[in-house]
Amino acid sequence: MVLRSPVLYRRIATAALLTLAVAASGGCKQSLFEDGAGDDPDVVGTTCPAECLGDAARDFQAATPKRGWRYVEDRRNRTWVPMTAASKRAVGEDPANGFTTCADKPGAAACAALPGALLVSTAGGSSAADPALEFTVTSKRVAKLGVRVLVPADAPEQQLRIYRNSREDSLFTGSAAAGTLLEQVVSADVLPGDRLLLAFAPASGGATDIGVELFISDVGTPSSCKIGLTFDGATGNTVTNACGAAFTSYQYQDVGDDTEVPPTLGPGPFMELGQAAVIAPGKYYKGLEVPSKAGDVTLQFWMQAKTVNEIYGSYAYSDHDLDNTGGVSVDLYSPGRVIIESLSCTRVNGGAGGYAGTFVDYPNSTTWQFVRLVHTGSKVTLCINNKQALNYALPGGKLTSSYPPYLGKNVKWSPGAFFDGAMDDVRLLSTALPCE
Repeated sequence: MVLRSPVLYRRIATAALLTLAVAASGGCKQSLFEDGAGDDPDVVGTTCPAECLGDAARDFQAATPKRGWRYVEDRRNRTWVPMTAASKRAVGEDPANGFTTCADKPGAAACAALPGALLVSTAGGSSAADPALEFTVTSKRVAKLGVRVLVPADAPEQQLRIYRNSREDSLFTGSAAAGTLLEQVVSADVLPGDRLLLAFAPASGGATDIGVELFISDVGTPSSCKIGLTFDGATGNTVTNACGAAFTSYQYQDVGDDTEVPPTLGPGPFMELGQAAVIAPGKYYKGLEVPSKAGDVTLQFWMQAKTVNEIYGSYAYSDHDLDNTGGVSVDLYSPGRVIIESLSCTRVNGGAGGYAGTFVDYPNSTTWQFVRLVHTGSKVTLCINNKQALNYALPGGKLTSSYPPYLGKNVKWSPGAFFDGAMDDVRLLSTALPCE
């Protein structure tokens, strides 16, 4: 059995933590914001481009939304309430939140510049909810969102959020100033059932009849997605990986080979994600291949910790590889604090491995938290619930491992290094996603 670094043992004695361990090769992958499609991939067109999946204004139909659209109020707590149809408008529980179009209200100020636009009205920061457009994709693809927004000249600045499935899984956050046209292109790998949302979340006052053009198009087969695990409805002893080889569910055995067992499922972090993997101590999942992490990397998942093993740690994700390249692990050492650590040099044949890390608070609760780890250029950033928790320097490519990933167990340290809780929507991408 490979023992922990004495440095790590000293840290365990003085603080409560969650670990991430890291190391190896180089390279550079495509950015989230550079999809490579067309002559001007970062310019929003005036019409929905070829392979158009949805045009928010053209497709608008308040009473019976079509083509995968919904008009909802984002209640900022992982719940979304469908709006109701009122004449040719979709109206929220807060009647100041709603949608219509320039076709039905051509006299709106924004329609002079964006005559074919959707019109969005926001109640403001003091309201219980924000208006949001939701589009559900039906197959694995790279989806390109082109957004153009014009806030009326006399209205307060409006914040925009583009996200996948929930606000924590953010793709873009920005502000639209009054009278200034905001244009943004975002491309992202999406899986069947993913919901792409554009929410208007003003920090202060609301606005009436904001002009919005939103085009969603298909620009190819995903290439950056390496792991895409959603556990809803999993059967047999494996879980389908939408971006690669399946993961097998195991039960640890004290003697002999571990036993394949069916996944245990339970409620996920919110209704739209369906069921999650319930991982009791001794239960774990192992991937069947080693995914590439040579360039930019985003590792993210939902995690619910039930109890924490403060001696061995509770490993949610691990391809920790101290004997070769380093790898990465995300693990808890107590409910209230997190540590992110990286290998500053490779440990080979028992040689010393250098660690660098910083303690950071982790929500001291048994509720669901969204963890996103991003490595791009020469920096690692850890985000919890889309809020930056820390960042530190690490040369590019230092996340490579020679081991397949494990969920619920460290690659080597067992018995003891088991997770106790639940996980959902595990994704590994060879691109760098944002963190506020």
